[in-house]
Amino acid sequence: MKKVIFENSLGNETIEVLGFKSIEALEKELALLTKEVEEEKVFFS
Repeated sequence: MKKVIFENSLGNETIEVLGFKSIEALEKELALLTKEVEEEKVFFS
């Protein structure tokens, strides 16, 4: 995802409340969660 999406939808305070220090940390966690979901879909198929 592009940074502009996060910057337009989430303020820095919101990102910090979610427990992330930066947009990059949030993007990294999102990528990991997406990978886990995709692996589970393959496993349960």
